[in-house]
Amino acid sequence: MRTSTGKVERRGNGWSYRFAYTDGNGRRRWTRRGGFATKSDAQRALTAAVAKANTGAVVNDANGTTGDFLAAWLDDYLRRGTVKPTASASVRFHVERHLIPRIGALPLAKLRPAVVSKLYGDLLTNGKIDGEGGLSAKTVRNIAGTLHKALGDPVRWGTIATNPAQGVELPKWNRPRPDVYDAGEVAKFLAHAERSNDPNLAVWRLVFVMGLRRGEVLGLTWDDVDLVAGRVAIVQTRVVSPDGKTYTGAPKTDAGRRTAKIDAGTVDALARLKDAQDAARAVLGHWPSRFVATSPDGQPIRPPHLTRLFHRATDAAGLRRIRLHDLRHSSAVEQYRLGVSPAVVSGRLGHSRVSTTQDLYLHYLPTHDAAAADLIGQTLDDGISSRARWAHFGHLSSSAGTFSDEPHEHDEQRNRENKGSSDVNEHDKSAPPGIRTQNLRIKSPLLCR
Repeated sequence: MRTSTGKVERRGNGWSYRFAYTDGNGRRRWTRRGGFATKSDAQRALTAAVAKANTGAVVNDANGTTGDFLAAWLDDYLRRGTVKPTASASVRFHVERHLIPRIGALPLAKLRPAVVSKLYGDLLTNGKIDGEGGLSAKTVRNIAGTLHKALGDPVRWGTIATNPAQGVELPKWNRPRPDVYDAGEVAKFLAHAERSNDPNLAVWRLVFVMGLRRGEVLGLTWDDVDLVAGRVAIVQTRVVSPDGKTYTGAPKTDAGRRTAKIDAGTVDALARLKDAQDAARAVLGHWPSRFVATSPDGQPIRPPHLTRLFHRATDAAGLRRIRLHDLRHSSAVEQYRLGVSPAVVSGRLGHSRVSTTQDLYLHYLPTHDAAAADLIGQTLDDGISSRARWAHFGHLSSSAGTFSDEPHEHDEQRNRENKGSSDVNEHDKSAPPGIRTQNLRIKSPLLCR
C-alpha cells in the first residue's frame, strides 16, 4: 500500500492535516481533517490516520470538498518526483492561489462542467491576485490544464465517474505574431551597444547569432563556452516560475540540449566580457557567479531583469520595443532570408521538428514569396514563347483550337503525298513564305561544294 506521510498546516485559527493513500481495493483516496487547537494535536491525529490507512482501512470515503481533494492531490503529485521544479512550482501556484480559493469549498461530488466553465470566465475577468483585472487567455488555459489533470486521477481511481473539466470550452488563444527586427535594425542595435560599452553586448549577440531563448542565455556558464573553437553548448536554463522564483534545470527537450558555432565577432565580445569579469574578481577578491550573464557585482541576472535591460538598450538605440524573445525570432527569419537550410535553422534554435521551424517563420519571408511568383511566371512565359515559336514555324495545330509540339497527322499525310509526286517543284518543299532566305547566292552550286 502506498501512503503519503501527509502534511500538517495552519488553517484559519486552527490546525489541520491532509494525506493521500491507496486503499485495499487499489483505489487512490485522500483525506483531510481540521479543527485542531495545536500543531501537536494535528500531528498526533495525522500519525493515527496514516497508521489506520496502512492497515487497509478506509480513512475517508473521499466525498469531501474539492479543496480537500486538490490539496491532497497536490501533495501526492509533488512527491512523485517525475516533473521538473518549474512545472511543480507552476502546478502548486495554480492549485493554491487560483483553484482552491475559488472552488475549494464546493463538494467534489457537486463539481460540474458548468461550475468549471464559470471558473474560467471568472479568471479571465477578475483572476489577478495582486491587483484588479483578469488573467490572460494563455494563463487560464494553463490553469485549466492543471485542473483537468488533477480531476483525471480520481476518474482513473474510480472515485468519480467523469472528469468535470472534460469538454469545457477553453478561452480562445492565438499564438502572438512575433515582431522581428530586420538585419538593419539588429545592426543598429548592436552597433549602439558597442559604442555605449553595454556590458551585455555579448548576451545580445548570443541571443541573435544562436537564436537563444532567455532562459538558455541566462543558463550559460563559462564552462559551456569554448572561445578557441568558437562553440557554445546549451546544457541548462534559468527560468522564472509563476511563484516568482528562479529555477535552474535541464532544457525542456533533448533538442534543446545542443552545441552550435558562433561567429568571430561574438567570440570577441565574449572574450572581452570574460576579461572584464576576471578584472572585477581581482578587485573584489571573489566572484559569486559562474554564469556568463551577470550584474556588475557578479550576481546572476534574473530573467525579468534581463528583459528590462534589453528594453533600456533598444530604447537607447532609438528602436521600437520588441520582446527579448523576438530577437530570437529575428535570428530565425534572417537565417531563412540568407538561404540557410531549414534543418540547420531548426537545429540551432533547438526545435524538435523542422516543421515547427517552418510553420513559425516561412510566412515572414515576402521576398521568398515574390521569388516563387517570379519563378512560376517565368516558367509560364517560357512555355508560351516556346509554343509561339512552334506556331511560327508551322507547327500550330488547327484541331480543336489547341497547340501541339508535334506535327499534325494532316501535315504528315501531306508530306507523304508531296514526297511521292513527281510534279512537285524543289522550291515547294522549302520553308514557308516569310522564312525563305532572300539571298539567292546561298543556292549557288559553287557555295554548296
